[in-house]
Amino acid sequence: LYWNDDAWSGVSLPVMEPDIVLEHKRSGQRVVIDTKWYSSAVSRHHGRETVHSNNLYQMWSYLSSQDGKYPEHRGSTGILLYAQTIDGSRRLRTRIDAHPFRVHTLDLSRRWQLIECYLRALVRAINMDRQDLQD
Repeated sequence: LYWNDDAWSGVSLPVMEPDIVLEHKRSGQRVVIDTKWYSSAVSRHHGRETVHSNNLYQMWSYLSSQDGKYPEHRGSTGILLYAQTIDGSRRLRTRIDAHPFRVHTLDLSRRWQLIECYLRALVRAINMDRQDLQD
């Protein structure tokens, strides 16, 4: 992924390297997935569970970088995928600006076939997110 910048000095911006980028061959739509591992998939702030803020800002950077130079990548979807811990399953479906965004936990103790089915279903669900944005 590339920054929407007009670099003019000898100093460079860091490279943005999410864990996974899926791109639809015909439409150019992208799904940006970043995987995380923490002892707890959520932070706690004033008694509320929240997404880890540094992960959220990182995903926002990935998604907002898609809006400038590459119109076919506008509306890219972001997924923060956490390893499930003893805290149990967590799911969030929302938007960041015009980008569908999800947070999911994944139970890595399951058989790989079940993990694969879950991930495929998650990616298919993104199409519904995009349709909701258009309505």
